[in-house]
Amino acid sequence: MGDLSLGFEKSCVEIEQKLVGCRRAGYHALDCIRLKCSSEGAAVTQSLLAFSNDRAVYVTNLTGIRYSLVSHEGIVNCLRWQRLGGQGNLYGTGVLVSGDAAGALCVWRPQGLIHRFDLAKLFSTTDSATDHSLFSIVCLAVPPGAGEVATVGTSGPLFSCTSGGYLYAFEYANTASAVQLTALPESVDCLPLGSGAIRSEQSFDGCYLVFVGNTIGTIEGFLYNSKHQTFARTTTIEGHADCIRDVALHVMDIRNQCADQLQNRRNATGHVLLASASQDGTARLWLVASSTHQGHLDLIDDPECLTVLYDHQSAVTTVKFIRGSCCADERPRLLTAAFDRTVKLWELSGDSAPRIQRVAEMGVIGEQSSFHGFYSAAYGEWDDGQSVVFATTYTGAVFQWRNASSQNLWRNDEPCIRGHNLGVTDLDWCPPDGLMLVTVSRDMTCRLFAKAQVTTAYQWVELARPQVHGHEIFAVRFVGKSGLKLASAAEEKAVRLFDAPQQFVEELSGILQTTRPEACSDGKPRPVRASRIALSLTNQPEYEASESNEGEEIHRDLSPSAGRLGRFPASGASPRTEATLQQDTLWPECEQLFAHPNNVQRLDSIEQQDGSFILASACVAQSMRESAIQLWEIQDAAVELHDLRCHDLTVTDLRFAYRIVGKTRRNLLLSVARDRSWIVWNVHSREVISRRKNAHARMILTCAWVDPQQGLFATGGRDKCIHLWQVSNFDAPEAESLAEPLQSWRLHSAVTAMDVFSDRPDRAIVLAGLESGALHGFSVSTVAPYCSKALQMSENVRHVRAVSRIRFRPRSRGVFASCSEDGSVMIARILTTEKNEVADTVSTF
Repeated sequence: MGDLSLGFEKSCVEIEQKLVGCRRAGYHALDCIRLKCSSEGAAVTQSLLAFSNDRAVYVTNLTGIRYSLVSHEGIVNCLRWQRLGGQGNLYGTGVLVSGDAAGALCVWRPQGLIHRFDLAKLFSTTDSATDHSLFSIVCLAVPPGAGEVATVGTSGPLFSCTSGGYLYAFEYANTASAVQLTALPESVDCLPLGSGAIRSEQSFDGCYLVFVGNTIGTIEGFLYNSKHQTFARTTTIEGHADCIRDVALHVMDIRNQCADQLQNRRNATGHVLLASASQDGTARLWLVASSTHQGHLDLIDDPECLTVLYDHQSAVTTVKFIRGSCCADERPRLLTAAFDRTVKLWELSGDSAPRIQRVAEMGVIGEQSSFHGFYSAAYGEWDDGQSVVFATTYTGAVFQWRNASSQNLWRNDEPCIRGHNLGVTDLDWCPPDGLMLVTVSRDMTCRLFAKAQVTTAYQWVELARPQVHGHEIFAVRFVGKSGLKLASAAEEKAVRLFDAPQQFVEELSGILQTTRPEACSDGKPRPVRASRIALSLTNQPEYEASESNEGEEIHRDLSPSAGRLGRFPASGASPRTEATLQQDTLWPECEQLFAHPNNVQRLDSIEQQDGSFILASACVAQSMRESAIQLWEIQDAAVELHDLRCHDLTVTDLRFAYRIVGKTRRNLLLSVARDRSWIVWNVHSREVISRRKNAHARMILTCAWVDPQQGLFATGGRDKCIHLWQVSNFDAPEAESLAEPLQSWRLHSAVTAMDVFSDRPDRAIVLAGLESGALHGFSVSTVAPYCSKALQMSENVRHVRAVSRIRFRPRSRGVFASCSEDGSVMIARILTTEKNEVADTVSTF
């Protein structure tokens, strides 16, 4: 068995882009910060948005995801940026804190221009991780006087609340070599019913105020003494009638701008305001402490409720105090988000009495019931000086509003977070040039991406969602020229076919600068758009827009803060907003194919010389009859050809290829199954060219053609092995093959996905995706003795969970797309050289 660790071939993997969405139903799923970094002696500011999905934390800016932070072993439940210094609390250095369902706490410290992140990881408790998983977390700032940029050697406490109702304290140390995290012995059982939110503020002499909201509607106040490492309960705030979803603290300087009524209290110079958001549909503002000239915070025994915000029509999920260029006269503002699908911006002011007034409102209107309101929101400022507000929904969709002026005019903008939020199960490049990429996921959506110009750079953007289904989608393939026809298989017995609408064709021609056919393959005019009625799984075609619909679209376009719900944008426009993608980019369903007794899970297709496509489908099976592979010919309409029966259990992968014999092209089909066998089929004659039983020690999960002309192909399975096989008897088929693999390689995890591309006539590059999420590449000689060399890859070129599919882009050298059960899609390029040297030139997220 080959050992891939003996020889390395120099390699450079360039990651073009990562596409991934935000966590579903995430209450503390994203946060934004503006950091000050040093580059060659000059101060540089960077605006970064952090969000979580599955077991990873992603950091993005205006141009897309830049960093993938992988260390958690459980689902990341919460995260928060914390500044460690800065002037006016606007800029400075900072750390990112994240907690997961396994009880682990991670602190990420950016270095320089954030080419890397230092990591400190610690488990919150030695008890059961299920009972003490982190639900909400906060990181305190360093003591005042640290300067504009936090210096090496500073430290501060971190607090975390667990779903079991415990409050923990940690000590963070910012050393020159690394970031350190130490667990403190003190903990307090303060929330018998679990926690919903936690915030804190430095008090005096190493003491900190900590406020925690719980599920019974009360807010518990604690005073933490960092010298003695003890908690003391100070107050219990009552007033809400349901679960506390979020709390926020702000120290307000009242000497020049706030109410005389407040300033008269103990000759105070400032006050600590506490904002709370509750499931009862209200947000409240509390006065909990006063600051004196000596800088001490005097606790108020009976916290005063300054105001109650009743503007939201449903549960309020987020409250955040913000300071930035959008705040006039340095007045603090409050950001609230709720299940009523609105985000509101409030300003605190007052001359003779404290008051708060709404200055901006953002939201989503229209028939978008699937959004279920906003679960989390954040405010930030991009590097170009524009203010931006983010909000996430139950489905993980991210809405983004931008304010380019000093006025309170916020417009819905294209989201910088694009991608699925649950496991991605399949992907495919459109023929013949791979200009578009289609992906399907367990989040019940099918998404279409293309590379287009956004501002000054080219990015992979989401063009459309051809299918928004009611079941998990398992497989997808292009079955039409120029990528205008799709076949998908979901958690049902049918294969659905979709034709691109006319609006999409016109827009695609403008974005990609290519000419696409205006009519369907059967010569009929294309539908203008598609729509789907409630409780239906079928996208109905619409050939002409009615006047009432046009009037409704015009009315919707007049709303600056609502998602655009009308037609496709004009050609060359910027990427669509979340609202448009969700409702207005559907493709009409043209046909349903029934032939399987169970849920269809695998598809593959190949284009024939006459322009038609052959589609192969397979379903979940427990017998030879159920495991039959069904073949279809798709051109004007789908025609059922025949089925191929030989496997005994579920077919796990299908791969088409063709051989040139004289002037004849012969289509081949390679199939592998859970019965540990592989079969090579002659598609036209329905004959089994070769079959090998017990080819692996455990089930075979994936396969790929290495060189169809020579009959070379590879298989990978649960036994962590990749085998290289050859079929040479194409003219004299044999029912059973006893051939042994030409070459074998053993990896450290089960092989779940694989694809191959040939960079020269005598060599092929094999890229395998593993169950651990890692990608493993190696070059294989296509002539005996089939020598191989491993391609050295950086640790960042990987996923977090099992890799579902890998596909190389047609007509390109080494560009591939991979998807994973962690919800991410990665587009990258493999570059190789002739030297047997290990290269460390991988671009870093």
